[in-house]
Amino acid sequence: MRIEKTRAFPGPNIWSRQPVLEFVLEPIRETGGDEFSLRRCRERLLGWYGTSPDEKIARVVNRHRFVQRLERVRTAAGLFAALVQELQTLAGMPVTAHWIETAGPRSTTCVAVEFAEEPIARLAVEFAARLVDEAPAQSLPDFQECVRELRDCAKEACFGGTTGPIVEAACSRGIPVVRLDGDCLVQLGHGARQRRLMGSITSRTGFLSEAISRDKSLTKQLLRQMGIPVPPGRLVSDADDAWAAACELGLPVVVKPRDEDCGTGVSLMLKTREQISLAYAQAREYRPDVLVERHLPGAAHRLFVVNDRLVAAIRRDPAQVVGDGRQTIAQLIALANRDPRRGEGPEYAMFPIVVDEEAVQILADRQLSLNSIPRPDEAVALRYDPKAGYGGTVLEVTESVHPETIAAVCDAVRVTGLDVAGVDVMAADIALPLGEQQGGILEVNGGPAIYLHRSPFCEPSRPVAEAIVDSLIPGGETGRIPIVAVLGDAQATAVARQVARLLDATGQTVGLAAADGIRVGDADHMRPLANNASGCRTLLLHPRVELAVCEISLKSLREEGLAFDKCQVAILTSWPTVPETADTPDMIERCLRVLLDSVYARGAVIANIDDPSLAALFVPGDDRLVAVSHDENHPYLFEHRERGGTTVFADGGDAVINCGGQQIARQTVSAKMDDAHVVSWLLAFAADCALEQPVGQAVPDAIDRRRRQRVPAHTICAP
Repeated sequence: MRIEKTRAFPGPNIWSRQPVLEFVLEPIRETGGDEFSLRRCRERLLGWYGTSPDEKIARVVNRHRFVQRLERVRTAAGLFAALVQELQTLAGMPVTAHWIETAGPRSTTCVAVEFAEEPIARLAVEFAARLVDEAPAQSLPDFQECVRELRDCAKEACFGGTTGPIVEAACSRGIPVVRLDGDCLVQLGHGARQRRLMGSITSRTGFLSEAISRDKSLTKQLLRQMGIPVPPGRLVSDADDAWAAACELGLPVVVKPRDEDCGTGVSLMLKTREQISLAYAQAREYRPDVLVERHLPGAAHRLFVVNDRLVAAIRRDPAQVVGDGRQTIAQLIALANRDPRRGEGPEYAMFPIVVDEEAVQILADRQLSLNSIPRPDEAVALRYDPKAGYGGTVLEVTESVHPETIAAVCDAVRVTGLDVAGVDVMAADIALPLGEQQGGILEVNGGPAIYLHRSPFCEPSRPVAEAIVDSLIPGGETGRIPIVAVLGDAQATAVARQVARLLDATGQTVGLAAADGIRVGDADHMRPLANNASGCRTLLLHPRVELAVCEISLKSLREEGLAFDKCQVAILTSWPTVPETADTPDMIERCLRVLLDSVYARGAVIANIDDPSLAALFVPGDDRLVAVSHDENHPYLFEHRERGGTTVFADGGDAVINCGGQQIARQTVSAKMDDAHVVSWLLAFAADCALEQPVGQAVPDAIDRRRRQRVPAHTICAP
């Protein structure tokens, strides 16, 4: 089986509203002998699909699911599509839908499969092509290697534990999300209403604020001046100076680089000169400036602050075991690691407890070893660092934080100027003020990870991702800008330009993408043939665009899909014809439906009813339809108006909008226009008015008074 062509549809398309990967297969002959060939191929695939000693792989393998998928297919193309679905599922990206069509004089088979991430889908197609090939069974790719490669691809392609939940929170609010790079730079919203973020670093996070927070010595100096409790400490010049500082401050101490995050190069609970010298050398590997500070008593806490508000707080306990008076520490560790909540990967609440030289040394400091038997209920710490990756645990304590501590933490974040911050606090009891227990603020971190505050690490999960999204785009808003989409033949470009000219009078910055290029405000961008998804995408990324007018060609709609999921207004100037393609009327209508399905329920579909093919798409009385004709007495307009619909027509030298038999707007039209130009102007005029009030609501006051002032010839008529 050979793949002739592959293309991805990241937005709404002729197959689905979801992202789809389409691939065209070489002509497949379905003959009586194909049933035997399919049966043989199923057997080969079932023999290839197996269990694995690797627990990570075994968790995603479901032989029953795979057998059911293979039993449902009746064609070679169906087998291929089912295999692409299964391979994506093995990668951790389950998809359920696919479509198959055979058409054209060559009986070309077109297969489309939904995807969550394009690189994973493309890799799945590559593996599927090899697996269904009539090659000897021994030449099939190794099952375990295939799954590992797919899952490695998923790790590279998918958002991480911080960006992913933020994107999910934005999507749940209907906020459009655009990935700007191959990593985690994301845009929320469109045009002038957009906001950007990378992980939890947002477009409102100032460079200076982040620089202050990274400089741990400067941060503590500023906090100390504000009277906020911090551990005493100072910068040191060498290992000897580090020991001198430790003696001044009092043991134990912490040694860390001056400006590193995520605990990089940090050594805790240091009590000897040798330990401090080694820790200094380790910190110097990351930064030339090294900080020594007193180790505060208590447990490590992380408080998450967004826009001066505490959103979440956790206590982070280092890896430990609790004795029962019978088992050794080694046995207790093994028992703890058998807990089903422990494992490698984001789906586990806890990581396994790691036994290494550091753990052995910590035990030795307490005159213990792995063979020691702790007393019943005796807690034995195996780490000083509470990182989850070392087997530490997390306890949710948001409701327990003392108000004075909340105030101190929020003030600490204000001092740095950060909008989103994770504040590290040492406290024996977070329910008491820090000053009463020798507690203090250790660090203020910009761009903190949020996974610690979410399930499965933290129960119950806290709304940290939602708080970040709300800080960028307030509740009730979606970050969207009005979009007018224009589709048709050569007339579409003129209509799109006319719509943009009318909208310019609003005083907002209008972006136009059309066949003759891109324009933002008064500036033209030299980019021909922008009547496609790429041109529309450019407008939606532009930070000055407040209204977007996008001309869309039939070819672009068929081959690229839409660059947006929703629009306020869709204009159909005429039934599109593309002579160089073999698209049938059914395919053309299918393409048009992609655009029509993207119009909001309270949006407007403005159609030139003088074209009978367009008129046939709609039922008179459709709430969203604005029927346009140069002839006031057009039969379709009459019936649509009688059923309460909105119509636009020419009345002498004026354009008139009528809703349910009531005239609601009138505009003077140049008498020099021929019928074709009059219709173009009527379509643009209808779009301009449709953005002012919902279609089907004949309420004259809904049309803003500013419009009457900025367009003197425009008259609002009382019903």
